[in-house]
Amino acid sequence: MQGLLEVLRVRMSHFRPFARSEVYVQFQLDAWLDCVVAIGVAEQYHTEAIATFHALNRAYRQPWRVYHDRRHIEACLTLCQELRSDLHHPAAVEFAIWLHDAVYVPQRADNEARSARWAEALLQRWQVRADWRSWVVSAILATQHRREPSGEPEDHTGTSRRDFPRNPNHSNNPSQNPDRDRALMLDIDLSILAASAPVFAQYEAAIRDEYGFVSDETFRVGRLAVLRSFLDRDRLFHSDIGLARFEARSRHNLAAAIARLRGN
Repeated sequence: MQGLLEVLRVRMSHFRPFARSEVYVQFQLDAWLDCVVAIGVAEQYHTEAIATFHALNRAYRQPWRVYHDRRHIEACLTLCQELRSDLHHPAAVEFAIWLHDAVYVPQRADNEARSARWAEALLQRWQVRADWRSWVVSAILATQHRREPSGEPEDHTGTSRRDFPRNPNHSNNPSQNPDRDRALMLDIDLSILAASAPVFAQYEAAIRDEYGFVSDETFRVGRLAVLRSFLDRDRLFHSDIGLARFEARSRHNLAAAIARLRGN
């Protein structure tokens, strides 16, 4: 594509400390614009898309974010890239990842809803098709992780699978559908639970830092309840991919974290 997007990429290449690899996806403007273009945003809106990137950058750099920051988005985007061939429409998943924690205030319980409203407003203003808007909103809302995985994808969007834009590599594969994409996105978001022991310990410490406004005992009781609610589920991950790749290690990490919080 000629015009603003290409000019911008050339300019940005002079400011990168290192080139973006084929797998690791950095929180950078060119990655955001790739996603915006792929989801169907016309060039007339690219200036606003650039301004939105800077707004997101400011949001993910807010000082109270220790885990829910740019690094979390990068990790999710990178895993999304690895799973790209398994996704029905990668661009929609990527856009939802960029926005899913756009609003994050630990004291509030409506962060996902506010993030979803931001995403919906952007997509509507940029005249992105309604079924994509609906899917992105539902996916962001689902990152509250309140629904226990059943292993059976469910459609909460009201969108038509026939009308939902397809990955051309999967045009003849009926197993690739918007519900599977949502399942994979939720699993991507929770994949930190399957991290190595040192990384998981850093994650737990980061969550504690984000809740630094509560006492140790209040945090301990609340965190125990959250971790126990996950461990008590029949399964933690929605997709077969997530189940095979993340389930066992996640259960080990959760059990160890619960034992530490109990002082065992």
